[in-house]
Amino acid sequence: MKISCDKVSKNVFAAICSTVQSNLTSIAFDIDDSVGSETWPWLVYAVCSDRSVQTSLTIQGATLTAYDVSTVADTLRYNYSQAGMELLPITHTVSEFGFVDILEGTAVWPIDFEEGEGAALVMSSFQRCRAWFMGDYLVEVLVPEFGRCRTRIGDGVSEISRDLDDQNTRVSNELSKLRLHFTSIDSGLSVVHLLELIGKNLRSLDLSIPDHSNDIILDLSVLAAVCPKLELLEIRHFGVVVTVHNEALHLWPIKALTIEDKGR
Repeated sequence: MKISCDKVSKNVFAAICSTVQSNLTSIAFDIDDSVGSETWPWLVYAVCSDRSVQTSLTIQGATLTAYDVSTVADTLRYNYSQAGMELLPITHTVSEFGFVDILEGTAVWPIDFEEGEGAALVMSSFQRCRAWFMGDYLVEVLVPEFGRCRTRIGDGVSEISRDLDDQNTRVSNELSKLRLHFTSIDSGLSVVHLLELIGKNLRSLDLSIPDHSNDIILDLSVLAAVCPKLELLEIRHFGVVVTVHNEALHLWPIKALTIEDKGR
């Protein structure tokens, strides 16, 4: 199965990602010109959260900053999309997140869709949803096909479990193939830090930036440490260096390496 997204709105993107995350079948996920600060959290939740089974991701036309990487880290820590949460002056704890059961016929209120604002969605089937417990019985839930919704613990909505504050960040081990073609990034470090979060099990990686970009450097000795299982690697238009011949580089199982350098 394959899903392709081309220049979709952030609200539609949230709905798609919530559906992908809940799907128990691996999907080839191709995205064009839809990934930036408002959508990185949803994308990572869909593909890399601990229950995801997705193995392949292609992104054309993404932007990436250090701030984006921080929202990715929070999304993985809480196993909950952090999209829009930067607007809330709240420091979260892991135990604020967990699962609820929502019965068929229960009303929830979508908050990721502008059309029909204030209108309730009546659940057509039973759903167990990832949840953020906001206090006073109010709960935000991630509903497949609709993204973020609000409801209350009570009739039709029951709390099943909460996460433990001392549990470690949980990341899916399934993602093995990644293509990232950026339109802009703030530094090579942002790419490395992103891969440090989601790339430990990658076997195939394709990275590119526009050839007119500022001189963005990637260090292969660092990349070998954060993506230790890589077998196929393609890099285009980065400045590629090796700063140290470390153990990770010597143990790297690379079988094919393609580099189109900027001619430094």
